[in-house]
Amino acid sequence: MAPEHPRGLPSPLVVSISPIAPWISREIHGVPPFPFAPISTVIRKKLLPALFMATSCVCGVAHASPRWTLGANLSGSHAEGYGKSSNFGLDIGYDLNPRWGVDLSYESLMGYEMTVIGASAIRRHAIGDGWQIFGRLGVSYWTESPTGAYNASGEDPLLGIGLSYAIDRSLSVQAEYQVIPNLTGNLGVNLDTALLGLQYHF
Repeated sequence: MAPEHPRGLPSPLVVSISPIAPWISREIHGVPPFPFAPISTVIRKKLLPALFMATSCVCGVAHASPRWTLGANLSGSHAEGYGKSSNFGLDIGYDLNPRWGVDLSYESLMGYEMTVIGASAIRRHAIGDGWQIFGRLGVSYWTESPTGAYNASGEDPLLGIGLSYAIDRSLSVQAEYQVIPNLTGNLGVNLDTALLGLQYHF
């Protein structure tokens, strides 16, 4: 039997934080949840609070049954003066209703020896039978590999716009254009990325 939700806490929010509870528990007991402690710390202290904030902002419009999503993508990035990069990425998301969702993403930019972790709110709009357009607004934490030329890191906004098509109730394909603007000055230039991926809904 599933445990009752704590009083006063909306059910969608309880479900959305349950998968990260083991990570937090391991951190409390001094066991690193990931082999790379700095990335774990960034997720726990910076990106997860941003994801929770995005969730709380849209919980008031959640009326449909929530759904989880798992995604994988291949992408290409361009940064002025630094050439191009071929990438791959993974993401996990939570659909609050057919219009609103949140996700946590990981992208490996192999050509730049960089990693980008993002937390975003997603707004979708149906435009036809199985077709949707969507927008992304979030925050990214990017870091260069210790073997990279600059060994730099920082945080910047994460913006995106895309188009998706539902193959069936469980699988969809999507294309997206993302940009990380160089607002803080740490990145040096804007980072533009085109992604093509699959999403599994459950």
